[in-house]
Amino acid sequence: MNYCYGCKKCYINGECVQNDEVKKVVMDMLCSDYIVIAAPSWWADVPAQLKTFFDRTTPYGDTNPKRKYKAEKPIKGIAIAVRAGVREAENDLILNAIQHYFGHLGIDTVERISITETDTLSDLLEKHQTKIAKVFELGKNIGEMI
Repeated sequence: MNYCYGCKKCYINGECVQNDEVKKVVMDMLCSDYIVIAAPSWWADVPAQLKTFFDRTTPYGDTNPKRKYKAEKPIKGIAIAVRAGVREAENDLILNAIQHYFGHLGIDTVERISITETDTLSDLLEKHQTKIAKVFELGKNIGEMI
């Protein structure tokens, strides 16, 4: 996945000038019932790779007057942020960014999960059994609803 050129040619023809896997991923997303985006906190913000993906999906967002593709059915979104530090506010920035992104694609955010104090897998397993159980139940319920 390349960076967005910012050329806005997608605002003219509804398609990105770059030919990579982004369109396929977005088309799969638009046919889904649920989308889960989980992101680590790197310097209290969305990781660069995820931001690049958000930028590259401009042809498919509601701000593009020439967009050709959108979901034909409701899609539900789950946002997850994980960080090593203790401040929830920094995860809120990430969760807000994911929710903002979902909104532009018409995805309804149904769950926001913030996990702090997690630097290693051991931290996650030892400190966050309740949140692990919540995510497990979400996954189980998704499987039953589809």
